[in-house]
This record gives sequence, C-alpha cells and structure tokens, in this order.
Amino acid sequence: MNEYECPLCKEKIKRGNCWHINKCIQKYIDDLSDEEKNKLIKLYEHGYSILDMSNYIGYPQSTVSKILKKIGIKLRNIKEACNQPIRREKIKNTCIEHFGTEHNFSKECESRKQWEKRLYEEEGITNVFQRESVKQKIADTMNSRYTQEEIRYLRSKGSCVEYYIEKYGEEKGLEYFNWVQYRKTISNNKEHYREKYGDNWETEWNNHLDKIKHGFNGKRFCGLNDKCENILKQYNVIYEREFPLFSDNHCYLYDFKINDTILIELNGDYWHCSPKIYKPNDLVKFPNNKYIRAIDKWNYDKEKYEWAKQCGYKIIVIWESDFCEEYLINQINKFYEISKN
Repeated sequence: MNEYECPLCKEKIKRGNCWHINKCIQKYIDDLSDEEKNKLIKLYEHGYSILDMSNYIGYPQSTVSKILKKIGIKLRNIKEACNQPIRREKIKNTCIEHFGTEHNFSKECESRKQWEKRLYEEEGITNVFQRESVKQKIADTMNSRYTQEEIRYLRSKGSCVEYYIEKYGEEKGLEYFNWVQYRKTISNNKEHYREKYGDNWETEWNNHLDKIKHGFNGKRFCGLNDKCENILKQYNVIYEREFPLFSDNHCYLYDFKINDTILIELNGDYWHCSPKIYKPNDLVKFPNNKYIRAIDKWNYDKEKYEWAKQCGYKIIVIWESDFCEEYLINQINKFYEISKN
C-alpha cells in the first residue's frame, strides 16, 4: 500500500517520493528532441486537454501537467479550457448523442420544456429572472459595482448598432443587429406567445392584450396628439384616443377614432422616419441607442394602415410637417362633416 510504480521508469517507489518523480520527468524532457517538444506545445495550443495529452503520451494526467510546466507551457484555467473549440465540439456532439440537441437546455430540448412547465405551474413565471428575489439581487450587484451612468450604458449597448459592428465587424455586425431588431418586433404576436408559454399561451396573450388596451393611462401621449385632441374638442367631435385593433397575430394602436368609422394617425417626422427627411436604408437612432431602418418603419406602418382598411375603417394619415387645424379639419371633412360651434 505504501509503494507504487513510477509511471515513467516503472520502478517501485514509496508514495510521496516527489524527488524521484521530478528526476524522472526531467530525464524524460532531456531525452525529448526539439521536434517532439514543439509537437507537444502545438498539440496543447491547438486545444488538446490534459486528458487528451495524457492519452497521447501514455502517462497519468498529473505527470503530464508537470511535464508541460517543465517545458514552459502555461496551463489553461477552467474557463479557458471550457472555451476551447475542440472541447465545445465534444460537448455539442455528446449532447446531440444523448439529448438530440446541441445543448441539453436549449428550447427544443425536452428537459427544458419540462423545467419551464414546472416553473410556470409552481411559481407562475417562465424563467428565474422574473423572480423578485433574483431581480433585487441583480439590482444590488449592479449598484455595488457600477455608477448609474455605467449601468445605463451597459443596459443600452446591446441595442446599439456600434456595439455589434465593433464585436463582429461591419457586415456581420449589421446583419446580426438587424436580426436582433427583427426578433424584438415579433415578440408582440401570437406565434411568439405560443413558443414561449406552450399550453398556457392563450391566457398570457389575453393578458397582454388587456395591458395594451387598458394599461397606458396616458403614458404614450405626445405633444402632437395633445394638439389634435384640443382641436377635436373645439369642434365637439366625439373621439377615442389610443384605439386598438386586434389582428390574428398583432395588436395595432391608432391615435384617434372618430364617428366609429374613421381612424386618425399622426406621424411624427422623426418617430415615423418621414420620407422627406430619410432615405429607405437610413438607420434612424431612437432612444436607448436603438436603430431602425426607415424602410422597416414604413413597412410596419403600411401593414397597420392596411389592417385598418380591412376592418372597414377609413384612415387619415397626417405628417407632423403638414399638421395644422385647417389641414386636420379638411382631411376629416372628406369623410365626415363637422363644424365649429
């Protein structure tokens, strides 16, 4: 029990005899040619793990670690080892073999679906970041590490096109940025809720619609809308502000509804990317460093107007640069006669 075989020279030695092991390791290294040393260095730099090197050399992992250190190789820490392409490829292949997906906790994996279902049934949430205790812990950590200005920057940089260009290069960065913006736009439709909530998607979708219809309390109102409202009041026009129309996949909000047949949309030159100012492929910078292509905004507005027409409404679109009392009343009078008392 107190003796074991030296992995290098096969001589029986007492346990803890580091002097003998170090002597054998040094002899092994001295016997290596420059070509063999360079090969060991290249294998490790290429991404071979200590286990791979152990299988290649034929010695235990602890002995291999000492050999590499003696040669002058700096060993990787756990994080560096996990990020090696060879290791990540092995993990991916193992997950595909055992679970059928590249990661055993991806959205398509059965174990992930079961976990989300249990979390929703027990706590009414779909991920742990919705827990109040987790939110508070994140807030405390951020406040202890960063200033408020740094926190605002960290929260906004993921929506900034410069961030993706710096990280991935101009071509790939713009492509990835546009994909992220697209994912944000589809988070307000039924398909997203079906994918996210599974069997409970209808309840969550209806809650979402209720919030859209009743939850604004004036927060979305802007100066242009206030001017329009004051004019409608002067003419004693009965109106509804922030009128929602629900399609199969979306909820569209219109600035005003009057006479049950007319919808008014007031387009700010900046917020709706006026064609008088912007070209189709111009990236317009919105608050929180969010960028939107002008043509994408126009296409969304076009879908919104078309849906209103399909629902039987006449729609009046007025740009900020054209807005005035006379123009507004003239546009409304095309469909509905009003006169100022």
